[in-house]
Amino acid sequence: MRLRTAIGSGAVLLAAGFCGCMKSGDGIGLDEHGHAMALDPCLKNPDLPGCKPDTSCAANPGKPGCRVNPCATLPKPEACLDTAYFTANVLPIFKQRCEACHNIRGGIGYTATGLTLEAAAAWDSLVNSPSRQFIYLMRVRPGLPDSSYMFWKIAKTQPGVGVRMPMSQPPLSTAQIEIIRTWIAGKDSL
Repeated sequence: MRLRTAIGSGAVLLAAGFCGCMKSGDGIGLDEHGHAMALDPCLKNPDLPGCKPDTSCAANPGKPGCRVNPCATLPKPEACLDTAYFTANVLPIFKQRCEACHNIRGGIGYTATGLTLEAAAAWDSLVNSPSRQFIYLMRVRPGLPDSSYMFWKIAKTQPGVGVRMPMSQPPLSTAQIEIIRTWIAGKDSL
């Protein structure tokens, strides 16, 4: 491991093999958080002579051979939504609280909005599907619960249009809303 330390006006490299017992103020260039890199002039100006460019994938995600994590972007791809979590946790909420109105057998919610929350069709009816009320908003935008129209309808007292869902019933519990938020927020990696 190599550390930089300030001596006078220049920086000198020190070879250090230590057991983690260095601390701020012991003269080896660690800041109050224990970071030795704070004195590295290459961090402030990587174009200085003698500084090696950062070739890591984190600094250069487009570099050949580097795998970009698509789930780190917003909105996330649909594949970043957890289907097992949806089936185990979200669908039971829909079945218990929403399906009576949002079903293709003549439910008032389906007739008015075209949204079915029945198990076989709920995913396709929600994910990246435009709302009929706000065409520019998706019902569920992967990775963005607060930008998902369906989430507005269940989580906000004043959803922007119409009434809070489920209509004419008590609102979903905080725990149920958090389950749906977690699903929409998606996984951090594939």
